[in-house]
Amino acid sequence: MDTTEYVSRRALQLDEQVQEVEHIVLHLSALARQLRSLASNTSLEATRMRMSAPLAEIARQMRRLSQQVGESNDQLSLTLRAYTISTGELRQAAGSLLHDAKAIQENVIPAAPVEEPPPVPRGRPTAVPRWQVTPPYHTPEIPAEEQRK
Repeated sequence: MDTTEYVSRRALQLDEQVQEVEHIVLHLSALARQLRSLASNTSLEATRMRMSAPLAEIARQMRRLSQQVGESNDQLSLTLRAYTISTGELRQAAGSLLHDAKAIQENVIPAAPVEEPPPVPRGRPTAVPRWQVTPPYHTPEIPAEEQRK
């Protein structure tokens, strides 16, 4: 029972951690959008100020960084979806396991029928003639020819 409760608690903890990572993914998406916007604004400002070469290079680097953050964020999102599915399945399995363990503990699930030994005959035992009693795995001896005569 302790193991099933542990598995159930652990599944819930993993689910909570996945939800936290989902929030981080959303935050990274917002940062990537802000970086793209900043790159565009920097490029426009460089053109307006006629300082296009240095500021244009900075804008290109910011766009490249934004693209890398976006790609990493997309990959993280795909991985996170797989974890979300896995934790959901784990949570269902843990719940089922916990339910089964509680049912067994409460004896709700019937145990396999136990065979009762055959009834003991009552009354006096009947005597068995000595010539019928043989030890287990005993082969009766064949009398020698001298005794057969």
